Amino acid sequence: MEAKICLQALPEHQEAHFLMSQVLYKKGAYDVALTHIRAAEEGYLRMTAALLVLERDKQQRKSEDMIRLNDEVADLAAADAAVKSRGSCLPDKFNSALQDSKRELTRAEEERNKTGASRDVSGIPALYRYWHGNVLFMLRRLAEAEAEYRGAVEKDPDFREAYNNLINLMFMGGRLDEARTVLAQAEAHKAKIHPDLKKAVLKRNKP
Repeated sequence: MEAKICLQALPEHQEAHFLMSQVLYKKGAYDVALTHIRAAEEGYLRMTAALLVLERDKQQRKSEDMIRLNDEVADLAAADAAVKSRGSCLPDKFNSALQDSKRELTRAEEERNKTGASRDVSGIPALYRYWHGNVLFMLRRLAEAEAEYRGAVEKDPDFREAYNNLINLMFMGGRLDEARTVLAQAEAHKAKIHPDLKKAVLKRNKP
């Protein structure tokens, strides 16, 4: 199996651990699957921490470049103003350099604005939390499974599978008001709920 081979070479590889957790889940080896999904989440958090450090370094370099360009524009503007005040007949080299630097500064600002709002890589991915919830559910650790499903839909509000499992868990526990609240939340995000589950949740205890 490729996941096993990968883990032999890279014991902390989060995706290999994640794949192993799914394989073991399907085989019914839930305790071992739980070990692998936890390892996947820990590996993901380590990778995320490293990526955030790299991103901060990148943004720091961009900030330093912006400071340098601003200083350059200010110096060239002063030089250009001094040349014009003396009524020089020389080619306007300072003004040309000033315009070039302003264009470079504009490009740098656009690039920083485009990448400054980094995508959210913090926290455990919704898919990991969903599978973690599935494993816990099969182990009958229902409160923990619910927490994972809730975490999944918080991370990805359109995650229909997590909504379905969360609603089903509440329905099984007789928590109909909570199930209906989550159902409404899912439908607000256009997450499709299984028709039979939706019908059961809405009709139970109603005339």
